Amino acid sequence: MSAGDSSREISFTEAVNGLSGAARDEFVKTFLLQAREAHRGGELATAELAYRHVLQIDPDNADALDLLGMLAAQTGHLPQALALLDRAVERAPCVADFHINRGNILRLKGQFEEAAAAYRAAIAIDGHAVGGYMNLGAALARLGQLDPAAEAAQRALALDPSYLDAYEGLVYLLCRAGNTEEAGQLVRSWRRLDPADPRSAHMLAALTGEDVPARASSGYVRTVFDRFAESFDEKLHSLDYRAPQLVTAAVEAALGAGRGDLEVLDAGCGTGLCGPLLRPYARRLVGVDLSPAMLHSRRLICRLISKRPGSSST
Repeated sequence: MSAGDSSREISFTEAVNGLSGAARDEFVKTFLLQAREAHRGGELATAELAYRHVLQIDPDNADALDLLGMLAAQTGHLPQALALLDRAVERAPCVADFHINRGNILRLKGQFEEAAAAYRAAIAIDGHAVGGYMNLGAALARLGQLDPAAEAAQRALALDPSYLDAYEGLVYLLCRAGNTEEAGQLVRSWRRLDPADPRSAHMLAALTGEDVPARASSGYVRTVFDRFAESFDEKLHSLDYRAPQLVTAAVEAALGAGRGDLEVLDAGCGTGLCGPLLRPYARRLVGVDLSPAMLHSRRLICRLISKRPGSSST
């Protein structure tokens, strides 16, 4: 922690210690709201510091445990995230959102049975928890239980007919079950609800063969990869993804060893997986991507920070 951070910590601690009772609780609540806004705005270091400040004075603050756990998951620290969400659920077992967040982390870890149990716990607390039903459907689908998964997604859609992600999830499930005609009807309903959503246009073309574009639209690509930015590396690792290594091998075969004298463009750079491998060739390395979330992901930022001295990246 820097000297600046240390002084902020002292200031926060002194401010809280000068309060008691309801005034202290209200101060912490307001502080957490500000931290959550920083988190939503991508100021992850600021948000993390704030959550830890709260936990220093109130180690059992379930909201801070939940938020810090979600931030840990967002930055790829899944074991730490799960431990924090376990504590949040232990401190506040009747908060459905904590169970849903815990289930999401379990799902990222590939523990789909445990994730489904967490979502069911959320639904038992709040029978109108749309996220509980939708995520339960996703977990059951990964377990190959397609009919119960579709039932969960249908329940989510019944609870909130404007929930576009529920349309997408249910369409995928219907397609996997071979019900393409029903899936097509559902996509048409989705298109009527939100004609501007690039996902429904893409799916309708795929299902019906109508108005098939020459390539996936930029809007569709942006939407899909924005949603996967923070979990992208883990998902690729589970697929034994080796494209960066294959690209680098092809470059080495064509150019030999890198001499750090080239202008390198990494088109579709994503979270920067190719960058460290291409760095020996680059005097200047530029990455571009359709997905703003990819370009602002914590993984890409970390890779830029750790770049070799003397090189530059954008």
